Amino acid sequence: MNKKQIELIELWIRSPKPPTNVLSPRENQQQIRSPSSYTPDSIPSCIFDEPGNEIEIIASESSCSSSNVADIQHVSSSIEYETSNKSNLNKNQNAKSSSTIGISFLRLYKRKIMESLYRLPFTIVQCPNLKLKKPSWIRKPSNTVVLFGLLVSYFLVTAGVIYDIIVEPPSVGSTTDEYGHHKPVAFMAWRINGQYIMEGLAASFMFTLGGLGFILLDQTNKPNMPRLNRVLMIICSFIFILVAYCATKIFIRIKMPSYLT
Repeated sequence: MNKKQIELIELWIRSPKPPTNVLSPRENQQQIRSPSSYTPDSIPSCIFDEPGNEIEIIASESSCSSSNVADIQHVSSSIEYETSNKSNLNKNQNAKSSSTIGISFLRLYKRKIMESLYRLPFTIVQCPNLKLKKPSWIRKPSNTVVLFGLLVSYFLVTAGVIYDIIVEPPSVGSTTDEYGHHKPVAFMAWRINGQYIMEGLAASFMFTLGGLGFILLDQTNKPNMPRLNRVLMIICSFIFILVAYCATKIFIRIKMPSYLT
């Protein structure tokens, strides 16, 4: 028997068979047999024929009964459906494998090109064989040191140190009142792109104070902090934020009196 006949026999055995007569429950239980109890005599003889193609199989089904013919037709159609699905899956897998092979080939080709470009300068220049050792006094800074350094750098950058070095403005300015008296001023009015040194330092201090308020507000989320400390830190953080906001708003009103009016 070929492979197709074996599949037909297995599917015919698994398919439900119509009852030929009505029996009592006890006799019916005795009549029930497992799929392995079917003998070659109970299988239709048309399955054991050797047809050359599907047309000969359909022609040889005339010797079977009407119920067996329907079962065999259902089995043959299911086998054709399975073979078509397998062929479609194989085509999809072949297409995916070809695409992945092409992508991997392009990646390998690009990598080789980049490696050749990187190696080109080192064919002329040779790197010195140096044995550098980290000094023992260099250690990882603590969290407090990192925070202090960040705050100082933030203060200097927002204060306009680079502008002060390039333009060299005076620390404070002066103006004359209606009586002709000179009085100092800390803010350069009506010039949004200019400043005095004290003006930049004052604005930068308020920016840093507001940042400290947000940092303290974030520290209140620690789980092991006592309740009193948490309440104090929340109050201080809100005070810092409000003072910084109000002060910067006053500064911009002094510098640009017509701002948001």
